[in-house]
Amino acid sequence: MGTTVRASDGTTFRLFTERQALPRAPVVLCVPAMGVPAGCYKSTLAAFARASLNAAVFDLRGNGESSVRADRTVDFGYDEIISIDLPRAIDAAAKLFPGSPLFVLGHSLGGQLACLHASTDGARIAGLVLIASGSVHFANWTFPGNLLVVLGTMAARLISQTVGYFPGRQLGFGGREARRLIRDWSNQALSGCYAVSRNPVDFEAALASMEKPVLAITIAGDLLAPPAATRHLCGKMPRSRLDYRTIGTGGGRRPHFDWMRRPHHMVGLVAGWIGKATSACSVGNSGETSERPGAEIADSDPTNHVAPPVSPRAGEAVAPLQGPATVRAPARRRSRPAMATLAALLLAGGGTWYGHHWWTVGRYLVSTDDAYVAASTTTLAAKVSGYVVTVPVENNAEVHAGQVLATVDDGDYRLASDTARDKVATQEAAIERIGWQATAQQSAVDQARAQLASATAEAVRADQELARQQQLASRDFASQQKLEQARAVRDQAIAGVQNARAAVAAALSGVAVLKAQQQEATRTLKELKTALAKAERDLSFAVIRAPYDGVVGNRAVQPGDYVQPGQRLASLVPLDAVHVDANFKETQLARLRVGQPVALAVDALPDRAIDGTVESIAPASGSVFSLLPADNATGNFTKVVQRVTVRIRVPAEIAAERLLRPGMSVVVSVNTRGDVAPAAAVAARTVASR
Repeated sequence: MGTTVRASDGTTFRLFTERQALPRAPVVLCVPAMGVPAGCYKSTLAAFARASLNAAVFDLRGNGESSVRADRTVDFGYDEIISIDLPRAIDAAAKLFPGSPLFVLGHSLGGQLACLHASTDGARIAGLVLIASGSVHFANWTFPGNLLVVLGTMAARLISQTVGYFPGRQLGFGGREARRLIRDWSNQALSGCYAVSRNPVDFEAALASMEKPVLAITIAGDLLAPPAATRHLCGKMPRSRLDYRTIGTGGGRRPHFDWMRRPHHMVGLVAGWIGKATSACSVGNSGETSERPGAEIADSDPTNHVAPPVSPRAGEAVAPLQGPATVRAPARRRSRPAMATLAALLLAGGGTWYGHHWWTVGRYLVSTDDAYVAASTTTLAAKVSGYVVTVPVENNAEVHAGQVLATVDDGDYRLASDTARDKVATQEAAIERIGWQATAQQSAVDQARAQLASATAEAVRADQELARQQQLASRDFASQQKLEQARAVRDQAIAGVQNARAAVAAALSGVAVLKAQQQEATRTLKELKTALAKAERDLSFAVIRAPYDGVVGNRAVQPGDYVQPGQRLASLVPLDAVHVDANFKETQLARLRVGQPVALAVDALPDRAIDGTVESIAPASGSVFSLLPADNATGNFTKVVQRVTVRIRVPAEIAAERLLRPGMSVVVSVNTRGDVAPAAAVAARTVASR
């Protein structure tokens, strides 16, 4: 019978059970191997039921009747199984079999997951059974097996990162597995330690402190889980009560899985151990002595043929799956075809993947490792000379636009500014004085005009008097003297008019002169104000400020240094406006176009895939812009492939993280295929190729 179980994150899976009539009989919860559906263990569950044990099995996430499937958008690892799925399966089993002691049986990868869960949340687990399960650390195999483990795990990780999941069904190893699960598996294979991604628990310490009865069963001839691998895993649990058992192959060609077809002997061995473990716990609770940790206990049943686990190469006789007869361990020569087959599968799978990837993606890529992160770096220099007073920033300091970076002694420049300001004030006073003088001169003009009017009136009266005296003299009524006096007065009046007119002209000229002087003074004032602005500008240059946001580097000045105009003080790098300059060979430019997607693999960020875009292509090769361009028209000629700089635009959100620093080495891969969108799909291959 099967029950649908819903995990805390909404994922569902099936829990298959077999129940027997005895009350509170122990429960065996099976955790499958990688890629093996729970349905493959139904015969094992039936065998446990016949052995008077309750049994259950559930599908690992992504396998069997699990509601999720690994793909590019769905990813999970060890953490989801040991922290979500396995606890939920234990809850369901506890509800179905209340009051029954629970033993967790893990096959292959399932055994490792069971140990990891029990080490952190094993209060409800009475014991662990490990069948063909062990650490996948490459050191547990001898050559060439260890080399195949390293190459196989690395190939599986590369394939999963490139495809988005591990296609185990197509490659003949495991099932359709998630990227993170393969990463956790390969990390343990290479390091030998359990470091589960997205889980902060120190599982090595947790395993070392765990105290549980553990039955570890190895199968003779099992190349996927040799005795050394089981020993390595169990060696991480020194405080647990460890029982080691080895059984024969029974003649099968795949010892790692063949026991599932005829599980009766395996189930009998496990049932006997569970009975002893349950009895030992009862005796221990009553105060009697229990078995010491790590002891290898021989089974009273002669068909079990219990023996310490040994390598198949030792030639020691081990028990078969069927019957009490002793069989020989597989000869060494049997492992060589298996190793060759595994190597051939890996090579064939890798070759197929590489060919498919080259045909669909690789042949469109134009790559170069002659590329570097760049930015429009500003060299800060002094504009005025003087002694440096303060340098308030250090190398690598982040600054904002307008922030003070250094100050120069401004005493001389402040005095020059004050002097220029005083001259401006003096000149403004002079202009005001000339204005008042012009006003006074205008009054003189008015006075001269009044005097001219008076002289003119006097001339008219004198002229009339002369006419009257002339008439009187012609009639002899007036003396000649009177006539002459009248004529003289008239001439004086005419001269007075002329004098008054000259005075008016002189007064007007004085006004014009004063106005001209005022205009001259105004222009002089403008010159003085310009001089003041220059003095104030020089004074402002005594404070060096950041022109934009950035990071200070290569500081070359200290307080007390004397600087000259143009002398370099420091560099300012705008880390939020970086780009990549890629120097492609001229033979690679034919397919490059502005706007094409680019995959950027930065050496300093090996695990970070960055998308970019071709922004522009240089108008000439780098040699043309060199200080001494080559002259190929003279002497012998050797053709050298030229390189042309291609600018790659980095997304603003990536640049804003300020992780990219000018000068960093970059591997650039331009996707020249017209219908390809983001270049991140090829970033993993670019990173791995380095």
